[in-house]
Amino acid sequence: MLLGLTGFAIAQPLHSLAGDNPTLFVFHGVDRWKIAAFAVLVAVVPALLAWAVLQAAAKTSERAGGYLELIVFGMLAFFCGVLAGRALGTGAFTAPVGVAFAAATVFARIRWPGFGTWLRYLAVVPLATLVVFFVNSPTGELVRSSTNDVAMTPGGNEANSVVVVMLDELPTLSLLAADGSIDGERFPNLARFANDATWYRNFTAQATNTDASVPSMLSGLAPVDGEPLWTEHPNTIFTLFAPTHRLVVSETFTRLCGVRACEQVAEARSDDRGAAPAARELVGLWFDNLRGRSRSTEDTLADFAIDAVPADAAQPLDVVPAEELDEFDAPEAVVASEGSELRTLPAGFRAFLDELPQAGDGLTLSYLHLLLPHFPWQWRGDGSYTAEPAPGDYGFGNTVDWVSALNEARHLWQLQYTDALLGELFDQLQANGVYDDTAVVVVADHGVSFADQSPIRSIESPLARPGTAFVPLLVKAAGEPASGRVDDSNLLGVDLPSVIADAAGVELGWETDGDAPGSEGVAERGTTKSFQLQRGIDATIGGVGSFDTSESAPNAADRWIRPARPDDGELDALLDLLQHRDAIGSTLVELGVAASATTSDATAFVAQLDALRTGTGEPAVALVQGQLDESALGPDLGGGEVLVAVGGRVVTGSPLYNPVVADLGPAFTAPLPRELAGTPIDLQLVLARPDRPLVLLEVAPR
Repeated sequence: MLLGLTGFAIAQPLHSLAGDNPTLFVFHGVDRWKIAAFAVLVAVVPALLAWAVLQAAAKTSERAGGYLELIVFGMLAFFCGVLAGRALGTGAFTAPVGVAFAAATVFARIRWPGFGTWLRYLAVVPLATLVVFFVNSPTGELVRSSTNDVAMTPGGNEANSVVVVMLDELPTLSLLAADGSIDGERFPNLARFANDATWYRNFTAQATNTDASVPSMLSGLAPVDGEPLWTEHPNTIFTLFAPTHRLVVSETFTRLCGVRACEQVAEARSDDRGAAPAARELVGLWFDNLRGRSRSTEDTLADFAIDAVPADAAQPLDVVPAEELDEFDAPEAVVASEGSELRTLPAGFRAFLDELPQAGDGLTLSYLHLLLPHFPWQWRGDGSYTAEPAPGDYGFGNTVDWVSALNEARHLWQLQYTDALLGELFDQLQANGVYDDTAVVVVADHGVSFADQSPIRSIESPLARPGTAFVPLLVKAAGEPASGRVDDSNLLGVDLPSVIADAAGVELGWETDGDAPGSEGVAERGTTKSFQLQRGIDATIGGVGSFDTSESAPNAADRWIRPARPDDGELDALLDLLQHRDAIGSTLVELGVAASATTSDATAFVAQLDALRTGTGEPAVALVQGQLDESALGPDLGGGEVLVAVGGRVVTGSPLYNPVVADLGPAFTAPLPRELAGTPIDLQLVLARPDRPLVLLEVAPR
């Protein structure tokens, strides 16, 4: 009897959620046997637990056991009624429907002797939902297809080792110097690599989200809706090289390497890996369905934050052996960095470097999907890992000029850190003696826009297109001398497998939607770009759009942050946007502001003030954020700025802008120099307005 009720109330909805969300298990690193075990446990454990409780109660008191049985039956029936009501769209009447189900079940159990027999017939429900899960669900296909048996044999006799680095959320626009080259002052390692490579400067992504763009780029097929798994994308660069190359792969958010030869190493996250977090997420979704909350697994999978590990930490690397490749849960590898000037590295990065090919090794395909410089922008160029902005007065959209500019600056600082990581990778290949004879590819899956009033990511929007569509593709062919060539061929994301195959000296073994550089197919495109229409960052794909390259090409002049100069400090390009830029570096005394000039009625309410003053907090607070109480200053704050002084010297500043939460007055957000982040500081704030005296503000916690 209990199997029938738990089947409808628990097993069926959980099997349905689990079956429709294979990416959830991939994201948490759950192997197929654990997925199967979870499905079986969902079918039988709820009924067994309920039966055990009822048996224990009956042994204590037969009368109590009878009452408890009615309570359990009623509760399970209530769950069934609520879930059925939600599915039927009963709205406000869902709870009454559940109560009616529960009352009817309890009444039938008491009054109708045949009801128990009828419930026993329903004992097949958990088994039926289990069969449907394994046979007719995307996750069931993942369980059945433990490895991808499709493998394309490379052609040609000159195959070489290949290293592919997939960066995340990186526009070509961010890399540009004023002359259209890569900004060597800001990104010396990418500029150095470009001197050895061909830069396909006109390369564009065709989708705005990772789970559509990366499978498309690695398979050569146009982006489609679906899961980023090998079961839906059987032919990729991994199947291309599997017959001849050792595969060392670090994927994040995707599982496109399903061939048995694939060694998954160095996961970017470890805190949420395993069957238990996946089970908690599914049970949480089940509870949300009961409560009527709208939520999906994408709320969890959209978290792109990755672990920061001290650069001097060391722990042995444990690589998944080939015979265990059907298990997803690659172990955590903590960074060990010798001679690195970076303060932190992403967890797993050093492990990947340690697995790069050595001189004398056989052929290797090394693939790294690095979730950088993707939001959140918490790394500074030296690897300092800082706290996210405090909520309330700071938005992520492109509706406030200063917020957009500061977001772009934080993105560029994190990109400088990414550039330093790439430098370590290039140096490791040089140290291993394989750099010259290895094909090296650096590419990004999509971009991001900081343009005024533009969507964060959209290829359809002309405002966002230069930042979203155009992404870097730099390719150093194996064995070629330094080229430093710029190729403006009209390349698309689907062309990437052809580009990689050419660089490695192999031939593709399947039909793609792309073409190779210099081919008739590329020439026939002219200046027209195609992309997939999408609404929002993670919306479904709905048709094909196009635009003309000549109308959307990225230009450094279109950024908020100018190109770097040789004598720039980290904040200089951003602070150049301030009207009172000349005050930066001056002392308060030099500016004519004395400590005794504090206006007690004019108060700046600062977020995380104690952490700023004491240098506490982990990660370190690196933004001075707050709001002014404008009641004491009057409404005339147009063009006003807040200058931030530390120890009596102005080090940074921010314009005043309308906050996201307008509970006080105008907001300000000023970045601290990285050497001050996480250190105790003596903080003073000054209000600067055009043609008005400077005002030293009272500082209070918010």
